[in-house]
Amino acid sequence: MGFDPSDYCPNPACGGAADACGCPADHNTQDLMGCPHCNGLWYRPHGSTTTTCLHPKCGRDGSGVFRPAKYPPAFDAGGKPLDGGEHR
Repeated sequence: MGFDPSDYCPNPACGGAADACGCPADHNTQDLMGCPHCNGLWYRPHGSTTTTCLHPKCGRDGSGVFRPAKYPPAFDAGGKPLDGGEHR
């Protein structure tokens, strides 16, 4: 088996499994938002309340939650646990 970078978190400080690591880059810790104006999908960080579309040609307000976050982040962007446990 070869190395596939998409199997790992894009956050270099994390290095966990893609979309299962629990850091803020994990899409399962983010709300998947849908824009009614451009029909685009974008990810909103956990705890954010913004509804402004992130697509550069749109930027309009009014996006809704398409899929809520499955769980809150367990690690910060630097890979440190948010509960004070061991560093990755």
